[in-house]
Amino acid sequence: MSGAIKLSVVVPAFNEEKNIPHFYRELTGVLNKSGLSYETIFVDNDFFD
Repeated sequence: MSGAIKLSVVVPAFNEEKNIPHFYRELTGVLNKSGLSYETIFVDNDFFD
């Protein structure tokens, strides 16, 4: 992947520590096949409550 980021994926991740590795592997597998440049941002959404 190179060039400008074409896609940003924002993932709420409050209390999801155990699920993040599996989710990230699945997500990046799909996104890599898309050919788009992307970024993934995990957010502790408890901050916003």
